[in-house]
Amino acid sequence: AIIHKFENNNNNSKEFNWFSPKSSETNVCCAQLYPGTNINQLNLPVETTIEGISDNLTTYYIDRLLSKGKYYFEVILETGGEMWIGCINSKFTVISDLATSEENTDNNNDSTKKIKENNLSNCENGWGYNGLSEECKNGTETKSGKKWAAGDIIGCVLNLTKKKIKWTVNGTYISGTFKYMSIEEGIYPAISIAKNQRCTFVLGDNLKIKHKVTGFESICKEQMSIDKQIFIIEIIDCFLARSNLPAKFMKLIDLKTIYEESDKEKENEENINSLRFDNNFWQLEMDQLLIANVLEIALKKETDCMKLKANDIWKTNEQLTPFAKFKVSKFEVRVRYLILRKFSELIEDILPFVDLSQPIETTINAESSLTQRFFAIKSLVFLDAKRSLFDKLISSGSSSSDTEIDLFLKRGMNARNTPQAARWADTIFGQIYKKLSTWKITQLRASKDSKLWKAKFVGLGSTDAGGPYRESITMMCDDLQSSGLPLLELNANGDRYIARVISNSDYEQLFEFMGKFLGMGMRTHHTLCLQLAPMIWKFLCWQSLGRADLADVDSELAKAMMDILTIDQDTTVTAEEFNSSICRSFIISSSDSNNEIELIPNGRNIPVTYNNRQEYVRLVEQYRLLEFIPALKAIARGLGAIVPLNLLKLFNWNELELLICGSQKIDVDILRKHTKYESVQETDQHVQFFWRALETFSQDQLAKFLRFAWGRQTLPVGDWGEIAFKIQGYSRNVASINSALPESHTCFFSLDLPRYTNAEACRERILYACEHCTAIDADFEVTNRWNAEDE
Repeated sequence: AIIHKFENNNNNSKEFNWFSPKSSETNVCCAQLYPGTNINQLNLPVETTIEGISDNLTTYYIDRLLSKGKYYFEVILETGGEMWIGCINSKFTVISDLATSEENTDNNNDSTKKIKENNLSNCENGWGYNGLSEECKNGTETKSGKKWAAGDIIGCVLNLTKKKIKWTVNGTYISGTFKYMSIEEGIYPAISIAKNQRCTFVLGDNLKIKHKVTGFESICKEQMSIDKQIFIIEIIDCFLARSNLPAKFMKLIDLKTIYEESDKEKENEENINSLRFDNNFWQLEMDQLLIANVLEIALKKETDCMKLKANDIWKTNEQLTPFAKFKVSKFEVRVRYLILRKFSELIEDILPFVDLSQPIETTINAESSLTQRFFAIKSLVFLDAKRSLFDKLISSGSSSSDTEIDLFLKRGMNARNTPQAARWADTIFGQIYKKLSTWKITQLRASKDSKLWKAKFVGLGSTDAGGPYRESITMMCDDLQSSGLPLLELNANGDRYIARVISNSDYEQLFEFMGKFLGMGMRTHHTLCLQLAPMIWKFLCWQSLGRADLADVDSELAKAMMDILTIDQDTTVTAEEFNSSICRSFIISSSDSNNEIELIPNGRNIPVTYNNRQEYVRLVEQYRLLEFIPALKAIARGLGAIVPLNLLKLFNWNELELLICGSQKIDVDILRKHTKYESVQETDQHVQFFWRALETFSQDQLAKFLRFAWGRQTLPVGDWGEIAFKIQGYSRNVASINSALPESHTCFFSLDLPRYTNAEACRERILYACEHCTAIDADFEVTNRWNAEDE
């Protein structure tokens, strides 16, 4: 189980930290309490002890969303004081402002503000029983309860089918009952507890529930046997050591599914036994290549990696190419896929037992915990197995907001093209940053597919039904990757953006907001069109930085360091010749000010020699990478305010990038699959011209088309839900249809397509519209459109 604590602290300016339960610097804290961290602890009961630590009631909830069925859990009272035991729904928040909107925008620390601190006793979104006061409450509704004392066992009986909650004391029902609970999106078991009061949650069947209720499940009903845990750890160790997998594991796999109908004649035991698919043959590089290949196939087929069939793998010669140097057959690759899929299924089962708060260790041995084993092997686990846990843990959040934000487009576009630091606050990113800086952090933790604000582009005739919001997100991405903001710059290769070295403390807050922006995109599943360097993603998911990341930052320096490091491989250069020609000392120029920095004391006067060159290279690489750490830490702080950072340990850096930015490849076939037609037919000639035109577009041109039609530059990853592209008839009267431009409705992802009479005109007009017609300006007429921006 995962226990969350709401802290009654209304200071949003403080740094947010998910993993310090008693910190006074936080609004909300999350302590991850799992059944165990190594094989010897997995079969022990969980002591999920809760303690009140605030002068006000502290509210905890168990992050297990219950939406249907009948459940029962117990709480053992270690003290008999004030506690409210029960549940909350997803609309519960610990603090409600009763002040006016004008007061809310003033100083957050104003002690005269009227604040309501919610708990299970005074909020319509919570239901609680308190034996000290002998009452049960839901908002203003009160029912009679029963006196309790330390040592009593309080049972909470949840019948979500009938939307009813009851309580027991030592197995006997009390009279207080609430019916018709508001549980549309589900509820969470919870408690509000006074200072110095203590109790223990009992959450599962094997966790010694004392008074079981017939027909009701425990919250953590599904527990894993110790035999299964030992078996899974054995499999993990086989992958780590690249040793053969046990026969017990191989029996779980139906090897005959690797054959297609055309291969039926090969379906016999002799052929299967001749295939090479075990760990002693498959190198780690081959497995990682297969994982990446399968992910690409799954994205193309719009399904999960673990839902593919064996014969979906290696369908074309193009898929063969990466494995050519290993000289493996398609059947061997398919068997290996089945092995990795079954392995991922087993890992998915044990993920709730992985303690993600542990630091990642670099050395694994027989004494290493289950958690450390998972960290070492996670690159061989399909993304779906890891994402299912992640999505479950962040599923709750705020819904779409009706808060309208005024955005000045002309001002933002002018600022984007201005040298950094001059007018960054006028960019769209800067304008939204200033508006959102007054919001509570909980407002930014939005749920999937929700909109955090409504964008009003001042001076433009747009109504935000989704399109202007998506356009504002896309503009924020454009701003981040421009000279208008002092945060990012192109890397040495000119294809990815790296963080600038922080030289101004003001920019630290901007980097934090950038992190929050990444978190907002991650929670809402709104992919962000950002080309960030791997070092940023690595830092955010707790991977170490190294020489490859230095090359991404400064390729010339990285090459020079490698030449110095490997000089011993050049047999024509002696140590004496190296010492006389190197002309370097232990200094380096800082990136932000170009000042000379001594790498060691008195480094300016210590020459680099053949014998100390390795230490010199290590210090140079270390210094250059450490320069970026303050910026990366600021981004991580911001992201951690929206998404628990420890959860990101589930992923590798490229998986994290995919979750936040989506696939940068736009597949026309996928778009076509999710297209509907209104007043036109797919077989119409001008519609065929349209698809033919898109098939000739470059990826950059396709991104521009998506932005023109929808306000974003990437397609959804995985499930599209109710999203669909719509091609509609064109209703305007024009002198020449081949001169007409298509019209888009970004709020509804639809395109009014003129009936072009030839393919050339269709392609040229669509491309022109994508590159030159980007204003969101057709919902209504406005006058004096730029006056507000010129002020």
